[in-house]
Amino acid sequence: MNDEAPMPKSEGMTKHEIRTMPWARALSISCQNLFGNGDLDFVIISSFVIRLPRRSPAKAGHSSVSL
Repeated sequence: MNDEAPMPKSEGMTKHEIRTMPWARALSISCQNLFGNGDLDFVIISSFVIRLPRRSPAKAGHSSVSL
């Protein structure tokens, strides 16, 4: 059973989509110059967001006074 949530299209790209991007083509040319071939065997794309929990106004340095 696969317990991973499916990745929406907006969060992930196929290998073909990545290879058609301009920077991937430029990287392929660079690899060709360095290693003699233009094939990329792997592409690592890391995209994540670190979200910190929201602090209450009192903990964030703000004080509230009620009369």
